[in-house]
Amino acid sequence: MAAKSGASGGGQDGGRSQSASEKPAKKLDETQGDKELLNPCGENAEATHEKFVQDHKPAPEKPAAHLTGASFTASGNSTLQWEHTLGLAFLQDMGYKGGSLICNKPGHYYIYSKLYLGNSGCPHNEQKNMWVVHSIYKRTPRYPEDRPLLINNILYCNSKDSTFWWHNSFLAGVVQLEENEEIYIKVSERQLVRIKDEFKSYFGAFMI
Repeated sequence: MAAKSGASGGGQDGGRSQSASEKPAKKLDETQGDKELLNPCGENAEATHEKFVQDHKPAPEKPAAHLTGASFTASGNSTLQWEHTLGLAFLQDMGYKGGSLICNKPGHYYIYSKLYLGNSGCPHNEQKNMWVVHSIYKRTPRYPEDRPLLINNILYCNSKDSTFWWHNSFLAGVVQLEENEEIYIKVSERQLVRIKDEFKSYFGAFMI
């Protein structure tokens, strides 16, 4: 299954992603056999993959998790925290700690994240084109640094005359996870995330 990223929005905005006519998404580490894809996309990616996530019923014998809402760590970095027990959120043979989903059983996982972004107006400065980066990262003892799995670059407030800006960013793809490896969500402009909404912002994974 190929990884996807997509977005939809209103006001003066856009999503920066590769089209089908451009070169295929690049594997991060072909020598390791990883299936992580950097900045992949496709037409109607958000609608089709979001519907797939919503309709999917995880098998009881396979690991799965769905986290909802979004907030930020007390240290103020760009890693998102999530609700993992209440409402629609659940953990099924997966762990959660400090914003990260923790793999308990090695295998291929379908991972996904949706963020609802918005602001009441654009900043009053000379900078017209600003980018918001929504990404899924993996933390593993196999590498000295955390590795990006999926990235979506979103054009934010490219017009000073914009009175309101909103945007849905969606990422999804298949990755190989080993035991105790972690995945988590980062966003570059945290003030744009509309937090504490379990239907509009969420993060999850399930073994395929």
